[in-house]
Amino acid sequence: MAHLVSHSKAAAARQALPGAASSKRRISRTVCVRAKPEEGVEGALRRRESVLMGLVGGIVAAARPAQAGLFGGIPEDVYVNDTTEVLGVLKQTLALTKESEDADVVVESVRNESNKWVAKYRRQSNFNGRPSYGNTYSAINAVLGHYNNFGSGTLFPKRRLERVVKEVDDAGRALSRGR
Repeated sequence: MAHLVSHSKAAAARQALPGAASSKRRISRTVCVRAKPEEGVEGALRRRESVLMGLVGGIVAAARPAQAGLFGGIPEDVYVNDTTEVLGVLKQTLALTKESEDADVVVESVRNESNKWVAKYRRQSNFNGRPSYGNTYSAINAVLGHYNNFGSGTLFPKRRLERVVKEVDDAGRALSRGR
């Protein structure tokens, strides 16, 4: 049941003085409606409590890291297959010579595969600390950085090529050992 309560000084003055009602001056009124909580409804959340609980729940859900897959992780065999594929594409890219005619196609494929791999495994904490992950990520950065800066027509310098080939080989070796 709602109760009307008047909180206006002008309304109180008008009630006290009989001639004040005929005044031409505009009187503002503030009316407040309060509902009595019904008795017998126990355990029901009130509006303010339910909004607060919704906000807290949203903050807690947003604070948790995003999880992929049905139960929150990527299986080991999927990681091994994806990483092996990326390492193969990197080796193919590193084997390019001046006479290679399909350099643009190979560089575009290494960009696509590398970007997919990085997007998939960057936030997976169970793979981040592995030597295979670190070496693969480093090799991807070196290869993509070179081609982004110098284009697909420019070959790797000899010293950088040796270092990247060693990282790719180390990543493959660590991957075969389950590391």
